[in-house]
Amino acid sequence: MMLSRSPVQRVINIGELVPKSDEFVELPTGVQRVDFSGLPESTLERLVIKPRLSRYRAAVEAAWAAKDAALISHLPAMTAAVSLACRAFHRTPPHLAFSFNFTELPVGRRRDYFQAALKEVTQFCVFSEFERKLYSDHFNLDLARIKRINWTQHPPRPSDHPAPLARRSYVAAVGGEGRDYATLLKAAKLLPGIPFLIVARPHNIAGDLPPNVRFMCNLPLEQTWRIAVDSTTMVVPLKSRTTCCGHITLVGSQLLGLPVVTTESEATREYTESPSVAQCAPGDFTALAGLIEKRHLNWKADHEVAQDQVASCLVRYDRQQWAALVSDFLKQHSIW
Repeated sequence: MMLSRSPVQRVINIGELVPKSDEFVELPTGVQRVDFSGLPESTLERLVIKPRLSRYRAAVEAAWAAKDAALISHLPAMTAAVSLACRAFHRTPPHLAFSFNFTELPVGRRRDYFQAALKEVTQFCVFSEFERKLYSDHFNLDLARIKRINWTQHPPRPSDHPAPLARRSYVAAVGGEGRDYATLLKAAKLLPGIPFLIVARPHNIAGDLPPNVRFMCNLPLEQTWRIAVDSTTMVVPLKSRTTCCGHITLVGSQLLGLPVVTTESEATREYTESPSVAQCAPGDFTALAGLIEKRHLNWKADHEVAQDQVASCLVRYDRQQWAALVSDFLKQHSIW
């Protein structure tokens, strides 16, 4: 006798910085997704950002809804908040902590807070093998609870609006997390004949800029990628060998067939194996300048190499990897 399929199962999906309608993954047939968001929904929540009131409101809502459901949270602060809320409501859902990534590791009382809050989380997903060991040691987590998976995304969609400088006349650097723009500016000073366009956050740049550097901030994402696409090369200068940032920029650039210059980090090792990516030691502005100059002068050949890698990158960074991981998690915990 065939057993009938169980009633529709639910997954509570809660993000920190994305709207409820944000694309994540396609869930298996018969599994309902209920979204919650930590973005502000009222004037009060827009005003109270320390602590982030909207995060804890969303965490409480998601935890209350998590009865007889699986829970997927995104980013560490939301994971901790919703885990504590579940504890308060005596909810024990299978909890998948996605995008578990820190720009800077918390220390002191903040570390103690996370260590206590993360006890009931079932599984963590990180984007590098280096981060598995790093977070296991720092938060005293069983390494078996931490799974590495590639950062994945669809190819970025650049704007049709042209960049402020002529195409292929400049070097671009974009992104604000974990960046070492001080070293990039030193490198730019050694290359006065090469224009630079930097798209980052206001706090990323301090002091006077060299004459050949233009700094822009608060640009729409599509315009940022247009600046990247029209450049001779993309630069991703990371702060140190343990900086756990840069994945989105590295992957997006490779999916668009752009040559990349970056600084070495253990957390980006899996994303820099392509021949389109050149690396030097972090903080070495002389070596960085040398790589940038070489890429800028030989941009045609380097773009051909990068374009040849796009097909393999589309496979390597296919979002279906995330869908498979989520499906396996749900099967493992009898949600699907």
